[in-house]
Amino acid sequence: MLLKEDFGDAKFSLLLDESTDISVCKTLGVAINYFSSARSVMVSTFLSLIPLEEGDSKTIVNSLCQELSSFKLNLANLIGIGTDNASVMLNCNLGYAFEKKLKEVSENISNEAEIRLKCVNFIVSLINELKQRLPDNIEILQQIDVFSVEKILCPKKAEIVHILEHFKLDSDTIEEILFQYNNVHLIRWTNVMETTSFWAEVYNYVDAAGNKRFSAQASFVLSLFSLPWSNAEVERVFSQMNNVKTKLRNRMGVQTLNSILHIRYGLH
Repeated sequence: MLLKEDFGDAKFSLLLDESTDISVCKTLGVAINYFSSARSVMVSTFLSLIPLEEGDSKTIVNSLCQELSSFKLNLANLIGIGTDNASVMLNCNLGYAFEKKLKEVSENISNEAEIRLKCVNFIVSLINELKQRLPDNIEILQQIDVFSVEKILCPKKAEIVHILEHFKLDSDTIEEILFQYNNVHLIRWTNVMETTSFWAEVYNYVDAAGNKRFSAQASFVLSLFSLPWSNAEVERVFSQMNNVKTKLRNRMGVQTLNSILHIRYGLH
């Protein structure tokens, strides 16, 4: 099934990461997350590799907008973007590895206490930097588990108005979702072992009168699942890129590389 046909008008998020291939060409890897109503599954897959003339933010934004336009994706349905801000992987362990290394060199150092203090200060600074990289809405995101199967089927449920308001839903939609939220446990559901399958069933549920009684709530929850919770998919894109564009095929263009990756991902 073609991505556009499978995608339809669903809410989606993007995962972005920048890398340099074997021929030293800068590329922006783009992966997409969305719920496929046709297949009733969450989809996280490769979207495109975009060549970059420069690595600055303006170039990246302009190139990304042009690429999304070529796929005819509605930016109004974009609900999140995930990026990897870390440029350096750090390895510092004050546990077993640290003590072992310190013991190996202890005979050659006279300021062990100072070394320990510097390492502790480094960890504290690192944690503070990581905190600054967390999204502003982290507290809201930490409460999304109220829509897990276990909690949603309990008669006594947590308050969700603040979550709905955070995503700027209108009052009529909030009222409709709240009504469905408070009644969804009254139905005997089949797929209660896995959250995505459960909400896909809720989304497709039709009562005796032919009404989709819980579609508003299910659509909202499935859109939450489309948020960029992990950047693993876009990292896999670069792994596949390096498997395809090797030293022996270093003159391969981005258009050809994109086509090969689309075929590979389409076969999964």
